[in-house]
Amino acid sequence: MKTNMKRLMYVAAVGVAMLFTACGNDDGAAAPITLNFTNTEIGLSESVEVGITFSRPADADGSLTLQVISSSLVYGEGADFYTDPAMVDNAVSLSYEAGSESVSFMVFAGSALNIAQEEIITLTLTDADGFELGGDLSATITVSENFIANEGTLEIDGGGADFPNQAFIDLSKLSQTLVDKYSWDLGFYTASGEHHVVLNSSAYVMARPLGGETDLDEVTASDTVGFASIMTISNYEDTEASDWIDDQSGDLSLTAFGEISATANENVVFIIKRDGEGRNWKKVRVLQDGDNYILQYANIDATTHEEVTITKDAAYNFTHFDLDNGVVQVEPEKEQWDLMYSTYSGKANYGVLLAIGYNDYIISNRSDVSVAMVSTEDHAYDEFSADDLASLTFPENNISVIGSSWRTLVDFSLVLDESVFYVVKDSKGNSYKLKFTRLASEDGERGYPEFKIELL
Repeated sequence: MKTNMKRLMYVAAVGVAMLFTACGNDDGAAAPITLNFTNTEIGLSESVEVGITFSRPADADGSLTLQVISSSLVYGEGADFYTDPAMVDNAVSLSYEAGSESVSFMVFAGSALNIAQEEIITLTLTDADGFELGGDLSATITVSENFIANEGTLEIDGGGADFPNQAFIDLSKLSQTLVDKYSWDLGFYTASGEHHVVLNSSAYVMARPLGGETDLDEVTASDTVGFASIMTISNYEDTEASDWIDDQSGDLSLTAFGEISATANENVVFIIKRDGEGRNWKKVRVLQDGDNYILQYANIDATTHEEVTITKDAAYNFTHFDLDNGVVQVEPEKEQWDLMYSTYSGKANYGVLLAIGYNDYIISNRSDVSVAMVSTEDHAYDEFSADDLASLTFPENNISVIGSSWRTLVDFSLVLDESVFYVVKDSKGNSYKLKFTRLASEDGERGYPEFKIELL
């Protein structure tokens, strides 16, 4: 069964006690039977078995009846939740045989579960053959938020015409997480067995290798004379600058650093140029440390350096590092975002390869998110449906399918490109069609575009 449910937490009340009243005289009376839920807290992704245990084997066949009540959730396999055995008249009947030491039933998330806040299901034990009920006989199921947006619009908060933010967008929640784009410099790839370092392209960070130099302390300001005039995103000048930025496709074989070698002497010193107020130039060297990294770094004119181990966390695409403040949190966990909007550096081939700085640039999450551009000559946005997905090609190893292609120049003015829209497949298996509806805010300020989506 396919379910939209992200998580279901089952929290049982402290104890369920029932006393068995035995026949016979006082000297031969059987000990009371105590019943308890097997677990008091049960996590559920799609289904879970809920058990009730007996303190001793049952003396005869019988059944227990649980009343199941929710004020907001709808029962049914095609609705919010359902059970096995099935619920009838808001009750589940659980049969057991003589000698049984437990009973159990299953709780499932329904295929239509889509809630934006936690909801409660209450279980109450109302009847038990041969048992005298007593004590606290209630339990609760907490159904966690698993909201999936079916459609809607979102104004991206780039922070205005200066574009100070990186906006990480989760389409399934129609939400965004904002990060100061100048809050980090380097990203260390977290995939096991791989060693790659990316630059903060939104802040136009550049990395230039220094020949065969491997001793950070031997590098001085004199080694960087003349660098400032050519280590720049000019958009026009033909310099070597395109060699010192990452390719906007996100291909990790096309980064300025290249692959970090297991042979230490093959990893040279890089000069790091950073945009942003008070962000001076740095010198760095990166080494492998088992499956992690060692980062050596210092100011250009320093004769000593700092060294830190950068560890991997598989929940994220990268471990991010600010050369002034150390490890910082930037991207949300890799399954919690789809697109990022900000400024961005890239390479453009105009006969020569130029380093280009883009405003209003959009990349996709490299972790299980794919994007296809759709021409309105082939499909109208309003008429595009899930049946049309098979006709699309989703480019691999390219995080810049959207990039700057959603807007264009007309008579030297930047406008929306009405001839295209996009289809985004997220890591949760959802497919959305997406079309930009505004280039700027309603007041015309850059940095606040808007798009609309619809779940296919």
